Amino acid sequence: MEAETEASPQHDDSPDVEEYRFDLPIETDDDLRTFLKVAWGVVIPDVRVCEGHVSPFEAFSEAFFARYPVTVWKGSRKLAGKTFTLGTLGLTEAATLGCDVNVLGGSGEQSARVLETHEQLWRHPWAPRELLASRPAMKSTRLTNGAKLRALMASQTSARGGHPCRLRMDEVDEMDLELLKAALGQPKSLGDVASQVVLSSTHHYPNGTMSSVLDMAEEMNWPVRIWCWRETSAPPTGWLTLEEVERTRQTVPKETFRVEHDLGEPDPGALAIDPAAVKAMFRRELGVFKGTPGEQILRPNLRRARVYAHGADLAFVRDWCVFVTLEADVTPFQLAAFERFRRKPYPLVASRHDERCEMMPGESRYDKTGVGIAVGQLMAAPNTEGVTFTGGAGPNSRARILGDYVAACEKGSFVFPFIESLYQVHARVTNEALYGSGHPPDEIVACALAYRAAKRMRSGFTAPHSIGSKSYWHVPTKA
Repeated sequence: MEAETEASPQHDDSPDVEEYRFDLPIETDDDLRTFLKVAWGVVIPDVRVCEGHVSPFEAFSEAFFARYPVTVWKGSRKLAGKTFTLGTLGLTEAATLGCDVNVLGGSGEQSARVLETHEQLWRHPWAPRELLASRPAMKSTRLTNGAKLRALMASQTSARGGHPCRLRMDEVDEMDLELLKAALGQPKSLGDVASQVVLSSTHHYPNGTMSSVLDMAEEMNWPVRIWCWRETSAPPTGWLTLEEVERTRQTVPKETFRVEHDLGEPDPGALAIDPAAVKAMFRRELGVFKGTPGEQILRPNLRRARVYAHGADLAFVRDWCVFVTLEADVTPFQLAAFERFRRKPYPLVASRHDERCEMMPGESRYDKTGVGIAVGQLMAAPNTEGVTFTGGAGPNSRARILGDYVAACEKGSFVFPFIESLYQVHARVTNEALYGSGHPPDEIVACALAYRAAKRMRSGFTAPHSIGSKSYWHVPTKA
């Protein structure tokens, strides 16, 4: 399964000591730094850069020594190394304190991803592998000192089960708030080892779970520790390269970088797509259309030699059923067809999809939720695949699919004729509408799924076709 890899510190395989015994307990920050370097080959950045931020090591040490019952970590997505840091923290606690550690992520996949870091830590030449009582696993690992590390499923049953000494919660903004509240009741001190909770996340959503956590932190006097890519790239202990920062800046939407990497406050009213990019994307010289129901907008002279990518958001009564087709073998991608309607029987919707795929061969992706489940069972076109949007930050997550499309819009990856209804949706959509709790605009979902199909097919294409002028026309939609 494809998964987004979070940047993380590199191992130091050459400790600058000839021999080291893991004398316990660890009592000072210097003891902790030494253990991390020698046992796991890890140096956690320890330089403050931005005003109001801490170094990742300060947050790590504070949680390890349980200086507060609960701490909140707010950091950049991917570039802050939160997941790696949290995984290293849990393993260090289990190995040195002998206490149970539970990891709960915004999804079961995210929980397992935290424990994935352990496998590479155990491979370090100086790792205390004599502590392993079982093979390191993504769900559960036992140590000879009695400690157990577990990755929990994102469910109420998992959240209410067991009483570990330490609870590490990752990507809480992707987590149900009631699930988080239930999990907070888990931790229980073990002898002299105090219980402790870390709530770690990027703050994605203006009215999401992380917003509630920050409100709780203010009410309960929980410390909020913040760091961004500047702390993880600062010498001499930083591991992140500025080249990787710039690559990320060029990959994600501008607003996403502002919020998720520069840690700006999420603005529910902020436009999700850069207005200049939207204007450049829609070309009046290619034709001007209303995009009203009952209108198909097609590019003429369709040639079988071309390859197409289809995206569909399916609905029946309240929302729109939208079909979008891209020419997948051109640069930039060009719109080949657009159509929207509602209140059509499921068999008609399925046959309309199949007819388009027959006329314009290629791959198709549709939203496999709600009506999409029923309609998808009636579709017969080859190379058609349903996509079930998920939470978290994985490849099928709503944020990933829509964010990839927005980033491509801002990079000039599309050329559309000026379809008024489609233009208005792109020009007016806000972060809240796109990434909030409701259903995103149907037109953008269909475009994003078409782009997903086009990317899948893109490899192997060579010389792109040129862009013509005034090359679109429309026909009435079939009854």
